[in-house]
Amino acid sequence: MGIVSRREHGGETVLAIDTGMTAKAFSHSRVQQSLTKPGYRISPDGAVSEWLAMGTFCEEDGGQDRFGRIFAYGPDFTGNSLAAEACGEDRARAWGLLHRCVSAILRASQERIGPGRPDGAELLRSATEAGPGAVICGDDGSVLLVPAGLYLGSLASHGEAIETAERLRWTLHRPGDPGRALAFMTGTLAYRIIAGKFPFESILENGLTGDGYANPASSLATLVNAEAVMPLALERPELRPEAAAAIDGMILPSRASQVDTL
Repeated sequence: MGIVSRREHGGETVLAIDTGMTAKAFSHSRVQQSLTKPGYRISPDGAVSEWLAMGTFCEEDGGQDRFGRIFAYGPDFTGNSLAAEACGEDRARAWGLLHRCVSAILRASQERIGPGRPDGAELLRSATEAGPGAVICGDDGSVLLVPAGLYLGSLASHGEAIETAERLRWTLHRPGDPGRALAFMTGTLAYRIIAGKFPFESILENGLTGDGYANPASSLATLVNAEAVMPLALERPELRPEAAAAIDGMILPSRASQVDTL
């Protein structure tokens, strides 16, 4: 699950987020301020509850605490991230999980606000801001949205390659509409599951973007704005044209398709 994993702590199994920081670095970071911000668990029946970090622990490196990594942890949760599933070998399983998780998020965002329940826009932001590495498909049919601030702050500490793999290639940067952000993330995941590659990968492989996009975030933003996507129908000619067009439409800004086009 990327930087999120199940670990043993205090004689119990917990869900932990690897902050990528030593104790000293963590004490000076803003990530610790995110420990009180909730994530959300969407149960199979649509009920939404908060998932909160319970604290931190240090996993020693070479027996020396000061060189160990800090993990934030909370209640146990079994499952796998959407990002990991989309990049796996079992496409049928990944497609089923994508449909189940996105449907659960959409339904939950449309429910009436109640005590302890976020409004729809907040739930969608929580689902999309951190990317699909922070959306965990539960083995019990539930969905966990790992706290976005905690996840993003931790992810940044792991370096550009991991941040690109877990978030940058899947998410819109500075999206104005959380519904649009969910459509884009869903479209990129669907494209990866079907084509076996990231939507902009063929463009980059063919060198069509020039040499000026060294930063992954600015590179992706440029490709999205330019709609530089290899049409899914060219990657998978056997796919029904309307299905390929629907997925392309979720990725391309000019079409601004919503998730319910699939």
